[in-house]
Amino acid sequence: MIGRLLGYVLGLGLALGAGAPPGLLAPAAAQQAEEPRFAFSRLDIDQSGLQPRGCLQFTRKLRAEGVRYLDYLSISPQVRPGASVEDDRLCLTGLSYGSDYEIDLRPGLPSAADRRLSASERVGGTRSARPPVVAFTGAGRILVRAASDGLPVTTVNVPEVALRVFRVGERGFAAVRDQFRQNDRRGWGYALEQMRNDQGELVWSGTLATANPPNREVVTSFPLGEVIGGRRAGIYWIAAYDAARGAGDDDDNRWSRQLATQCVISTDIALS
Repeated sequence: MIGRLLGYVLGLGLALGAGAPPGLLAPAAAQQAEEPRFAFSRLDIDQSGLQPRGCLQFTRKLRAEGVRYLDYLSISPQVRPGASVEDDRLCLTGLSYGSDYEIDLRPGLPSAADRRLSASERVGGTRSARPPVVAFTGAGRILVRAASDGLPVTTVNVPEVALRVFRVGERGFAAVRDQFRQNDRRGWGYALEQMRNDQGELVWSGTLATANPPNREVVTSFPLGEVIGGRRAGIYWIAAYDAARGAGDDDDNRWSRQLATQCVISTDIALS
């Protein structure tokens, strides 16, 4: 009896070790078969900041603490980046726009589960110029007409800004009032159509040249006080955008054009 039982156990062990059906696999072996191999996946670039941010994505999570991942990287041209782990991504800061980088991943780079890269891998690419930006900074403004205040316009890689200045009519008060209170300074091309057709009167249209240093923010003063100085007190709505996106209000890009907008209250009452 004992001999037959021992033979059955030995036979089952051989079946599990050699060609057993999937349902008979040990749980640990099945889990290991389903887990992806630890490897580099892709490089993502975030270009929304003053400097680009490159994130190396892997197939499995990385360790949040206890590993100096920069020891497993070699970057050319040489740079001293900052590094942070975000789940399965290793993100690098301190890079520059307009530069070509090559990143060598060294064997042994570990995952959170201590799986390691089996071979070196080179990641390369050109970090393109920073995307063009046009923006107004600060909250809605109150302009005393006797003053000659300029309106600061912040740009990146935009040599010329197109501007439209509207005096807001009664039908546009509600929308502009909400924008002023909420400090909302972004819009789209259709807002120009609404303002021109229904909500306000176009009082000035033109362009503003900027110094335009490559990939750097520059602030240029738009002489708003001169533009509306001789006009009635009231609410003015200013829209600005990259002049290279279209030559006029009737161009094909007018609906997709992103705008920077600002509300200004022009008054005869001096503030103290």
